[in-house]
Amino acid sequence: MEKPSEENTKNEPWDWKEYYELIGEKGYTKNLEEAVNYCEKKDFALDIGAGNLRDTKFLLSNGFEVTALDISPESERLAKDLNDPNLTMFAGRIGEFDFPEEHFSLVNAQGILFHIHKDRFDIVFDKIKKSLKAGGVLCADFIGEHDDWNYKDGIKYILTKEDLDKLKQDFEIKSLHDYEADESEETRLMKAVYKNKPDYNAKHWHHIDIIAIKK
Repeated sequence: MEKPSEENTKNEPWDWKEYYELIGEKGYTKNLEEAVNYCEKKDFALDIGAGNLRDTKFLLSNGFEVTALDISPESERLAKDLNDPNLTMFAGRIGEFDFPEEHFSLVNAQGILFHIHKDRFDIVFDKIKKSLKAGGVLCADFIGEHDDWNYKDGIKYILTKEDLDKLKQDFEIKSLHDYEADESEETRLMKAVYKNKPDYNAKHWHHIDIIAIKK
């Protein structure tokens, strides 16, 4: 698959406020409720790519102290408005976050891991893995090899069968949902915010949702 032309990928920055308003109060990630049930202790959770905080709010409601990580100023504003003493907001990039080792009972990462540059993914994911306690739960989604973003010379991280086998060395997979779809709700929302961006034109999605426990 060929990468979209450079000329067609030059667009204005994301309007995250508009995107979050379009999402509105859309429910928390479907897998998260199941993931929470695997937690031996509901103490500390990390929500990577927290966005409009819908998953963060769910974790808070389940008794976790949550660290929310997101680069969007709108996400930071929403965290301030929430004003919850059990919420710590880190407004920055994943690579700038100082991951504490063996601290979190749950790490949630939705719609974010595949945006990590493939050459840096192993470094970042190793930090995520080390931040989980033994028995800690990872709830995350990836994109697979059939996704339209898996083009020649692409920079997004694609979860391959070999990568999944490697993941199983450190994690016990409790749930794996592998599915494909065209023109998903995510595509529709992104197109409304970031018009004419080739990455978000009608595309084929190959999502892999995983719940796993650190060995």
